[in-house]
Amino acid sequence: MAICVSADAAGQLRTVATPVEQCAGLIMLQPGDFQQFQASNAPFDYGNASAIWAFAFSTVVGLWLVSHSIGLVLGFLRRA
Repeated sequence: MAICVSADAAGQLRTVATPVEQCAGLIMLQPGDFQQFQASNAPFDYGNASAIWAFAFSTVVGLWLVSHSIGLVLGFLRRA
């Protein structure tokens, strides 16, 4: 749970009764919240994204080739 805090003149952090959404000072996070924040803001993995794109693209092309081949076979059988 995040808490709104402010630093006093001595540099000590004091909690403020302001909701986190309206906090103008600092926001203190608990370790679990911080780990979740770090995980959601991880750098973009281009290698993983390219693997997913390649899989999706090859699936579409592969399905098109299969359907085209089935269409050719059905067309041949109709003419025969």
